[in-house]
Amino acid sequence: MQRDTTRESSQGWLALDCESDLGVYNLATETPTQSMEMMERIVAPSNVREAYRRVIRNGGCPGVDGMSVERLVEYLHAHWQQIRTDLLDGTYKPSPVKRHELPKPGGGTRVLGIPTVLDRLIQQAVLQVLQPEWDPTFSEFSYGFRPGR
Repeated sequence: MQRDTTRESSQGWLALDCESDLGVYNLATETPTQSMEMMERIVAPSNVREAYRRVIRNGGCPGVDGMSVERLVEYLHAHWQQIRTDLLDGTYKPSPVKRHELPKPGGGTRVLGIPTVLDRLIQQAVLQVLQPEWDPTFSEFSYGFRPGR
């Protein structure tokens, strides 16, 4: 199988080949299909790359682990294969959410939960797979937390 080495050098933590019980997909040229199991589509390299781009673009504060978005790629280089395996096996455990209290204008506080950067990456990857499937099933009058609404 031919590899796209230009992409691998900049995204070395995520190989372009995606193994599945259904075969090996080269995601430089193939798109995951509905026949792939959902979690396999979530951890597919093309989906995780897009999730990574969005998490980096959104920025945000570190979670309980103190890891910034700038350190995420370094962490993924070292740990992605194990994270992917844990996700596929169903053994991945998200980290606790960091609590931050914000003062309200009228008094009191509002608690903000800040997930770790890695958990935000995984949440974004899940969202990108689930949203296209579930959004069309919502009422046309349902607007909460839906893009473009």
